[in-house]
Amino acid sequence: MAINIREELTKNAQETDIFGGRRFLGFTPKSSPVWVSYTAYRQTGEIIIKTTHDLNSLLQNEAVLASKRVVLRKNSKNLNSIDNLLKANRNNMGGEVSKATIIYLQKIISTMNSGYGKAFINGKPTKLMFNYIANAIFEGSFDWENGDTSWSYISKAWEFPIGEYFTIDSFSNSYDN
Repeated sequence: MAINIREELTKNAQETDIFGGRRFLGFTPKSSPVWVSYTAYRQTGEIIIKTTHDLNSLLQNEAVLASKRVVLRKNSKNLNSIDNLLKANRNNMGGEVSKATIIYLQKIISTMNSGYGKAFINGKPTKLMFNYIANAIFEGSFDWENGDTSWSYISKAWEFPIGEYFTIDSFSNSYDN
């Protein structure tokens, strides 16, 4: 009997109450690694975004932005150095971090911190807002055998509220870490 991967990913999404991950963004001018992470909670609908450093530090000339997309699922143990993670991700697939990426993430964080507007319904982030967060930080994984799933399956299983269409660029950047 063949395994239906979509069914397995759906089942994993239905059985989890917490979803999230992190993304490596680059190094501060003082060579400290900068990560952004989020955690979504099924019961409350809350999504918490955290950064290891003020993202403005990555907008300085001496900062080094990540040349490839490096993401890790929530609670994964990172036993590799960042250099090894960058080397392991040979296919860039649009994951290079730019100053525009940092500004976009600042707008996402600012929008989430506001807690109101088109990105929310009754104080809960909409399906579209969750989509923006997941695609910018951590999309998930298709490693269904280890209980993983992706944002699209979480989005359906958790029934995020559906609101109006908006773009992150329509929000101001009042980023304050």
